[in-house]
Amino acid sequence: MRTESAFWFTPPAANVRQPLRWKQFLITLLVIFPSTNLVPWLTGMFLPSLRGSLLLHLINDACVVALVVWFWMPIVTRLFAGWLKKN
Repeated sequence: MRTESAFWFTPPAANVRQPLRWKQFLITLLVIFPSTNLVPWLTGMFLPSLRGSLLLHLINDACVVALVVWFWMPIVTRLFAGWLKKN
């Protein structure tokens, strides 16, 4: 199991090169930036009584991580697979 964040970009075959780091950075930023801005806004709307609390921060963080790992990165890495493979 890979422990660094590059596991999203790890090709299944050992002889395939990993995408360039700057491309990994851009794809990750493309996913993280909107997630870290939209999730707190939405949770603040639905849980106004928790605004400013550590519990809401924990909920926000858990939602962002779940969205990134199980939803956004699989979709985005497939969408940009051709671009990521070009070095």
